[in-house]
Amino acid sequence: MLKRRTLMTDLTLVIFASLFVSFATVAFFWYSFSAHREKVQLHVRANELLQHSQAMLAIPLWNLEDHDIQIALLQYKEIPMVKKISVLDDHKNLLGEVNNADKSEDFSIEAPIVYKKQTVGFIRMVFSEENLKAHEAQLLIYAVLTFFLSLTLMLFSMAFLLRRYFSQPLQHIKQGILTIAHGQYGHLIAPLPQEDLNVVIRAVNNLSLEVHLRNQDLQDNYARMKLAKTVQEALLPPVSFTVKNAVIYWEYLPMEDVGGDWFHFIEDESQGDIYAIIGDVTGHGVAASLVTSALAGAFNKMGTQGLSPTKIMKQMSEIVLRVSDSSQLRMSCLVAKVNFKKAQLCICNAGHPFPLLLRKATEPEFYELESLTKSSNNLLGDKDSGAFFQETFYEINKEDVLLLFTDGLTQALGMDQQPFYKIMNKMLKKTKLALDTHDIKEQMIASYRQHTEGAQAEDDVCLIVISGTEHKNHGNQS
Repeated sequence: MLKRRTLMTDLTLVIFASLFVSFATVAFFWYSFSAHREKVQLHVRANELLQHSQAMLAIPLWNLEDHDIQIALLQYKEIPMVKKISVLDDHKNLLGEVNNADKSEDFSIEAPIVYKKQTVGFIRMVFSEENLKAHEAQLLIYAVLTFFLSLTLMLFSMAFLLRRYFSQPLQHIKQGILTIAHGQYGHLIAPLPQEDLNVVIRAVNNLSLEVHLRNQDLQDNYARMKLAKTVQEALLPPVSFTVKNAVIYWEYLPMEDVGGDWFHFIEDESQGDIYAIIGDVTGHGVAASLVTSALAGAFNKMGTQGLSPTKIMKQMSEIVLRVSDSSQLRMSCLVAKVNFKKAQLCICNAGHPFPLLLRKATEPEFYELESLTKSSNNLLGDKDSGAFFQETFYEINKEDVLLLFTDGLTQALGMDQQPFYKIMNKMLKKTKLALDTHDIKEQMIASYRQHTEGAQAEDDVCLIVISGTEHKNHGNQS
């Protein structure tokens, strides 16, 4: 398996290739220059020998002394570069010759022999380049050895310098970044002698400190969120909450650990009245949960005598105004007073989604769906919201089912960007009478989860289902 490329390996390869080409070029030119110089020197020496022989042979040729000519020629036989030397008369007839048969013939020079301004003969010298070629071979070997030795020394030097001044500083920075990446956000990388690398180190250290501070904030926020969640869960109606005059089931799905949806139940057993209160604070998180916690704390101390939806709404409006004055938070709210014995339903709505009522119709199989949309008031938190609240009245039978919810349910978008209320209304119109209160709640939540599967939740979800009929023991009643 090939190793992954690194900056160090890339730089090493580039430097090696550059040095190889540079040294090879230098070695080639050095060899070529040296070989050329040797060849030039050989020709210069050949010309010198020719001139020397011309001077030595001039008198013997003038006197036509063959013995002296032969003696003169034998002097050149021992010269390594001489292959053959021939002496000719002025008519170019051979007078004498010395030949080294074991040497190759490479080039020749012929010149006249002049004595007293008269050509007395000619000399022809044939030279061998065997010694020159042997010397060139030695030069080539020296060039190759020098090239590889120089290249090796230079590579070792470059490897040391790259490791000392490049690889080690980068490794130092890399280890520091990995330490930070493993969660030690307060870790600072020590500076290096190289100022250009210190610019990178300072930037990484600044980011590390920023991440460290944000991480501390996240931990603090998580602790506050956890506390707020604990408080909010303590203020919600208990799972075992029961009433005598109704059947109630609820489902709460906060988008974060704590949410801005809130609901509460109050029962006046003497009158048979049940008050269901549901609200939705604008926003999410801790700020919204503080508003709902303040409301829950106030209602836990509220008595039942003289209660009405408008009175409850006015008290809630005052609380929201006090709590949200600086934060500009607003709250939609709906208070429903249900009395199944008297078949009465009274609603006070402050900007909240209209509830739905499943009525037991004359048809033997399905419920009849009705939207309770007679009136609505301003959101709580507006300064003029508490001036006047209006109540609306409806008839409700014991077999009917009242549905209260927040817009986090109805406006939830699926992967097809369609809001859930379209599917919910179609589903409720086909709700069978055989389903009890718990079954209806479970059917709605299951349909909601199926619709929003794979989509990002954008709001808290709260659903309350109320009926006056007897129910099976499902273990989730509120």
